[in-house]
Amino acid sequence: MTQYISKYLNLKLINKASYTKEVSGSIIDVPGSAIQFAEGKYETDDKKEIAFLDNHPNCGNVFIKVPAKEDAGKARKKMTETLEDRNRKKEQKKIEKKEKEMESGGQGEEESEEEKSELEVLSFEELKKLAKKEKVDIKGLKKKTDIIEAIEAAREKGKEEGAGEEKEEKKPSTPGIRGSKETKEKEKPEF
Repeated sequence: MTQYISKYLNLKLINKASYTKEVSGSIIDVPGSAIQFAEGKYETDDKKEIAFLDNHPNCGNVFIKVPAKEDAGKARKKMTETLEDRNRKKEQKKIEKKEKEMESGGQGEEESEEEKSELEVLSFEELKKLAKKEKVDIKGLKKKTDIIEAIEAAREKGKEEGAGEEKEEKKPSTPGIRGSKETKEKEKPEF
């Protein structure tokens, strides 16, 4: 008997959809078939159902096939690892990495892990938009890692340039702003 488990207790997968059919003037409902998980588990010996479940796009994500040697409880625990657990593991890895840097002298790259991971999470298209927004030249770059490096380099360059200089305040030069000389001249009625 093949066993499947789901992180959703009452998962229902439509194997064959039901539909209505007109036969010689009368409408007939043609029933479909569905696979219903009970308390997050489903067991079957039907080869068609097994093939359907194994080839389903959500197999491995929403539900998994329990290996014959493994207990269903252990498989469920692996599958339902919470986001908190994953974040806790990431934080632990960051701490370990910082400790290793400190032991080795720690004067290597000083890019913040948060900034780096922020860029790595973005999709290729999102990175292109961000580069355009930050006015980073990415012409000819076709890899995600190259774009990330270009953005990081531009940010570092911006930090270095902005460190010694005081920023000048720009006065609005847009005509039409209240109180500006150009606006007052326009508001005067001409006779």
